[in-house]
Amino acid sequence: MNIKLGDLCIIQAGGTPSRSKQEYWNNGEIPWVKIGDIESKYINKTSEFITVEGLKNSSAKKIERGSILYTIFATLGEVCITNIDVTTNQAIAGITLKDDKVYIDYLYYFLKSLKNHVNSIGRGVAQNNINLTLLRGFEVPIPDKSRQLIIAQSLSNIEKILNNKKQQLKEYDQLIKSRFVEVFGDIFNGKSNYSTIKISEAVVPKIERAKKDFNADDEIKYLDISSVDNRKNIIIGYTDYLMKDAPSRAQQHVRKDDIVISTVRPNLNNVAKVTHDYSNIVASSGFCVLRASKVEPNFLFALVSMQSFADYLASLTTGANYPAVSDKDILNFEIPNAPFEEQTKFSDFIKQVDKLKFGDSRYHYSLFTFNLFSLYFNLGVIL
Repeated sequence: MNIKLGDLCIIQAGGTPSRSKQEYWNNGEIPWVKIGDIESKYINKTSEFITVEGLKNSSAKKIERGSILYTIFATLGEVCITNIDVTTNQAIAGITLKDDKVYIDYLYYFLKSLKNHVNSIGRGVAQNNINLTLLRGFEVPIPDKSRQLIIAQSLSNIEKILNNKKQQLKEYDQLIKSRFVEVFGDIFNGKSNYSTIKISEAVVPKIERAKKDFNADDEIKYLDISSVDNRKNIIIGYTDYLMKDAPSRAQQHVRKDDIVISTVRPNLNNVAKVTHDYSNIVASSGFCVLRASKVEPNFLFALVSMQSFADYLASLTTGANYPAVSDKDILNFEIPNAPFEEQTKFSDFIKQVDKLKFGDSRYHYSLFTFNLFSLYFNLGVIL
């Protein structure tokens, strides 16, 4: 039996109180969730709070503890269960069960399984998005509650295994950062071991634009911010998207070893290096594309993948309705002008760490996770 999500749940989007009204934010005590706050299955805290006045005078809404939060704008299909009463911004929908027909954990994993599907249907001109009508129309398979419990417990066990792997990957990333600081210095604290140059001096000054017209049979692969997740390499086999109108929605061609950096918040952590060589890949205008010319690509990629670089960009973010940084902000950042030999040694070090991280597998952690969940629901493995 399938039931529409809108019949199972109360679904409402959030809102943002005016940033110009200090009384809506100062000394606020109501948790206000942004996409960046969604980091695991449960959310227990937020980085920002609003006041009662901010809640009353905006489209923000109170979402009860035990509800699901689901991202519907920019970064699509992120899911969590809230352990506290919260409000959210407009990029997040609150989903509250109307009755006890469904276990919350079961619904959480079902929605998690829709990640790739939602991204395939939600591609917008500038950013991905889906509306509440579409969300309410999702059909949820409803087995009996004993079966729901089995499914939820099975997927919970799988998620624990995957989270352990994710933690290992973080530790490898920290190893790379430590080695970088040892060799090149702590540039984010003004302590470079070498003279510095701007990124603009180290990359190709102008990337070729996408053609206005493609041949009718061209397969155009399009990269947008949903194609990149938490600084992991792009795996084109999972993120390709056939588009005939790509040139009107994309800024530039990318090729193997290019580095793409999302300039649109909340995806400032989304940095990747293209690992495949295809002829027709075009990147969204939401990316700054770096093509190394005077530096080793892996050296530059390691630098811009660091959390400290993301924090630097976040400090420069402007715009209330469409927060972003400019390409210029990225290109003006100064990096160590280290000897190419040292950069190459560092690149070799990264390659060795990557072998430990991924072995011969090209599975991207997050995409593998969501595809695995999809097997249960979309292919009926245990339904």
